[in-house]
Parts: sequence; C-alpha cells; structure tokens
Amino acid sequence: MTDLLAQGVGGGSLRFSSRLEDLRESELVWLTIDTPVRSDDSADVAPVFDTALRIAEVMDPKAVLAISSQVPLGTSREVLKRIRADRSGDCLEMAYCPENLRLGSAISSFREADRFVVGASGSHASRVVSEALSPTGVPLQLMSLESAELSKHALNAFLAMSVAFANEIGRLAEMGGANARDVAESLKSESRVGPRSYVMPGGPIAGGTLARDVRYLNSLGEKFGLSIPLISSVLESNSIQQAWAVDSLAELCSPSAGPVLVFGLAYKQGTSTLRRSFGVHVANQLVAKGYQARTYDSLAEPSASLAESGSVRIGELDAALDGAAAVIVCAADSSIDQLLALIETSEAPPVVIDAIGIIANWSTSERIVVRTPGRGVEPQ
Repeated sequence: MTDLLAQGVGGGSLRFSSRLEDLRESELVWLTIDTPVRSDDSADVAPVFDTALRIAEVMDPKAVLAISSQVPLGTSREVLKRIRADRSGDCLEMAYCPENLRLGSAISSFREADRFVVGASGSHASRVVSEALSPTGVPLQLMSLESAELSKHALNAFLAMSVAFANEIGRLAEMGGANARDVAESLKSESRVGPRSYVMPGGPIAGGTLARDVRYLNSLGEKFGLSIPLISSVLESNSIQQAWAVDSLAELCSPSAGPVLVFGLAYKQGTSTLRRSFGVHVANQLVAKGYQARTYDSLAEPSASLAESGSVRIGELDAALDGAAAVIVCAADSSIDQLLALIETSEAPPVVIDAIGIIANWSTSERIVVRTPGRGVEPQ
C-alpha cells in the first residue's frame, strides 16, 4: 500500500486534496465512504446522501458521480433525483459499483476481481465508468442502478446462506459419525458447486456485513409482503452456530477446571477491527456461563464489551496459555503456529475447541483433545 501511494504521488498520477472545488475538473467522481451500520444491522445512509449532495454542488454537469458505498436498494436513484432537483435540471449522471473488496487484502482482491458490476443511470455514465475500469482487464457487467445495488445484497446473502448450510451439514455430521470436511470436498469437486464455494463447516458469519444484507433482504420481503423463508432462517441458523464452541466446551470442561483462552478476536486476519467479532461474542458467552475467560490477539483493538464482561486480555501468548484448561480458536491470528507448538509441548495440554475449522488437519498426539466443527466420532 505504501509503495503504491509513493509511486502514484511521485509519478503525478495521484494527489490528495481537502478542497471540494478541486472536483470541478473531474469527469468521474467516486464516492467510497464507509456506510455506518446501526446496532440493528441497518445501514445509516445519511452520510452518503449528505456527501453526494455536497459533491454535486461543484461537479461539472457532464461529469459522473459513482457510488461504491454499501446502500439499500433504490438509494442511488433517490440520490440522483435530489441532485437533479437541486441543480435545476442539470443532466449529471450516476453509477453504482458495489464494492467487493476483502478486509485485509483490498488491493489484491481489486486487482484479481472476478468481475466489476457497473450500474448506470444512462449510457454516458456507463461509458465513463467502463473506460475508467478498462485498464484493469477485469470483465464488466453493465446493468441498472437498482440491479447493481441488489446484486450486492444478493451476493452477501448467498454467502451467508452458504455458511449457514455448511455449518448445518457439519452439525449433522458430528451426530452421525461423518466428517463434514470430506463432504465439503465432495461438494467443491462438483461443477455445479465449485472449488471456492462456502461449503466448509467452521465459524458463524461475523463482522456484520453478511448479516446486514440478510436483514435487509428480510426487510424488503416484509415491505413487499413476500414470504422468503429460506433467507429469513439464515440468522437463526447462524445463532445456533455461534453457540457451538461454548456448548462443545461444556461437554468436555466445566467452569471449575480452570481458565479458558479465547484465541483470535479480529474479524479478519491481519487486521485490528473487532466489528461484530466472533471471538468477543465467545468470550462474553464464557463469562455468562461462569467460565474465567482470557483473550489473546496479536493485533486487535481494545474492546469495551470485553472489559465490561469481565474477561481478561493478555498481551503475551505464553502467559495467556499458562494454566489454561481449554483454548477456543476463534480467528486465524498470525501466531496460530506458535499456539499449536506451545500446546504440543505442554505438560498438561488444554482441551482445544477449533471453532472455525482452521486446524482440522493438525496432527496431534492422543493426549490432546481437539473438537472441530463437522467431525463426528470415527466408527470403530
């Protein structure tokens, strides 16, 4: 990231400004502010509207305003209506290009995108955005503003349903003596499913992004008077998976056995954000059930929720693991290999609950008890 910024600034292709007036020369203005998410997972689009209207005041009438911020269906069209009303009929056009960047790997996910979705209010906007994206060599899918907005909601809801489906197969596998990871591999080898599909059992959906779009599609169903039972059940299924780790621990280790280490708090590996963190959720669950909870993450930011619940954040991994009766792995922290090495050399190794399926193939001795989603007891 730093090298790219330096290259752009040094070559004259990138400059920064805090003056709206500098946008007058632009043929294309791209609005990419992060849309705030309320506590009920709904999007607060007021900042998007406010910023778009301020930008439009100084834009050339023939320019295009493109939005990539996450917004509900119909938002871009409403923004365009308000802009045109304020500009007394000027023909400024708009585009909506849903952002599909992955936290922690935004540059690579942009450069290696499967396709770019481009929703446009007219042919001029479609042409301008297409020309701007053409140097990437990534295929473009052109459509209306509304279709582009709904495609983002649909993608996230589909991924959320895939995660819920995989975890339900995993719970069935545990009870029936099967290995859901083998089942997942059989699905991934099926051309109608595919190798990159979300069918591997593991942790629940977290971070808020997928849940937000599932909730939004549910609200659309209510608005239009439609029954959408499959989408409506996703978050209920996800809630069951959120409890899997602590429920599994309770079968193997009581609160009196000793402290429990929650390993990994950040939403994505290599980042510090705790937005809708699964690890924080597990730590709070443990405290509520009477366990002494410790947490460790090499990068995660401080959490008021953890401090209020009574769990203890420990900055050194060996200290966090010392005397622990169990470890619940909740995120792929970069120190996972160090954790496994410490467990393997421990005189009294803790019970290991792999809540996200990251160490499913870890070779351990018989003295280390490991519970992984979707793996039943092998038949004798």
